[in-house]
Amino acid sequence: MRALDIDEETELFYYKIVAAVLHLGNLEFEMKNKQVEIVNIGTVDKICRLLSISSSDFIKCLIHPEIKAGHEVVTQHRTVEQVYRIVEALAKILYDKMFDSLIANLNRSLGTTVSSSFIGVLDIAGFEIFQENSFEQLCINYTNEKLQQYFNHHMFILEQEIYRQEAIDWNFIDFGLDLQPTIDLIESSNPIGIMAYLDEECVMPCASDKTFLEKLLRNIKSQKFKKINFKDGFNLRHYAGEVEYSVRDWIIKNKDPNFESITDLINKSEDAFVSGLSFAESKNLKKGFFRTVSQKHKDQLFSLMKTLSSTHPHFVRCIIPNLQKEEIL
Repeated sequence: MRALDIDEETELFYYKIVAAVLHLGNLEFEMKNKQVEIVNIGTVDKICRLLSISSSDFIKCLIHPEIKAGHEVVTQHRTVEQVYRIVEALAKILYDKMFDSLIANLNRSLGTTVSSSFIGVLDIAGFEIFQENSFEQLCINYTNEKLQQYFNHHMFILEQEIYRQEAIDWNFIDFGLDLQPTIDLIESSNPIGIMAYLDEECVMPCASDKTFLEKLLRNIKSQKFKKINFKDGFNLRHYAGEVEYSVRDWIIKNKDPNFESITDLINKSEDAFVSGLSFAESKNLKKGFFRTVSQKHKDQLFSLMKTLSSTHPHFVRCIIPNLQKEEIL
């Protein structure tokens, strides 16, 4: 980090955040006398020392925070499951803000005075097909689908346009447009796609994973989408193959949980680096704005595609010689 002009104090801050995230993953909770209790209280002390916040305030915000109900302030008693979700959300947002800070510092060190010219390296996410595929796999595969379409467009469509201009006789091959139906099926708002239906369910008071799946099966009419018998999911045909997705916990995963009390506490940290982390989105939630994970993912992906479209790309493709990954077969 020294070579990139990141000083020792800032480097230590990054290590503290990573350590706090790891300790958050070690927290254990149980229900005793109808109240959530922390099994390993020593881990809380470690987290709070790293973040320079009060242990007692952290426990209060985590387990029984005070929330506004109309003109009154009431104490909310969370369940074990709710507390675990808040801890997971806190770990993710801490790591996310730390990563943004690190990238901003790297860009300042590596940046030039000419903002219009740059050389960028994009490591394309690999397509994922597991035994059980969830919301995370859909986001990854959706991203991969968009990037593969971009690759196809440049390697085949534009290349064949050169053939046409040079009057070369060849049979046109459509490598790019065939990916668009699957992309539309995921991201489209009109007609409504998978992510739009998910966002719609996230604002419904009685929505569940079951009602979300029922809505998909009832409304989506596409050869690339089909029902899976006896399972809580659906089958989606991507360019790399068919993937079975389970919709279990999609509603929860797509929502940003209510953790304003925790982020407010972190904003009051005695460590200037920690309190300097931007929690603008959690503040927006207080003002009535609601952005789901899928909406953020789509916005970031659209921004990436816009940047890529303004560049002259070169592609490096990895070749797997055999599925055994062995030599001299």
